[in-house]
Amino acid sequence: MHRLPQNNWRTVNRRIFFTGALTWLGLGFGGTARSDDRRVIKLALRKRKIDGGARTIRVTQGDEVELHWTADEPASLHFHGYDLHASPAPGAPSKMSFSANVTGRFPITAHEFVGKHRHVGGHRERTLIYLEIHPR
Repeated sequence: MHRLPQNNWRTVNRRIFFTGALTWLGLGFGGTARSDDRRVIKLALRKRKIDGGARTIRVTQGDEVELHWTADEPASLHFHGYDLHASPAPGAPSKMSFSANVTGRFPITAHEFVGKHRHVGGHRERTLIYLEIHPR
C-alpha cells in the first residue's frame, strides 16, 4: 500500500510561513538556509548583541540545525537546554550543530566576553537570543 507523505497542508503552510519569516528576519541576523529538514542559521555578534536585533529563532522539531556564529570580539556562548557551547572570535567563526528533538523555548547566552570591557567580579550571563523548537 502506498503511504502518503508525513506532511499535511497545515505543516507545509507553517514551514512556508516560518521559512519566509526567517528569510525576511534574516536581514537582521545574517540569514537562514533550508534544505529539507536541515537549517543553517548565520548569527553575527556586534557590540555584544545580535547584529540586526533579532530576538527569536524558530525551527521545527526534527530539523537538523546549524548555528554559524561570527563575532567582533571573543565570546563564550551557551545554548541552554541542549548544553552546547561555542567560542567565536574575530576571524574565527564557530558553529553549534544539533538535532531539534526537544521542543520548547531555549535561551542562548553569552557567559563572558573576553575583550577589554570584560565584566569583572563574578559570573554574569546575558541572553542574546531565544531559540524556539515547535512540534511537527
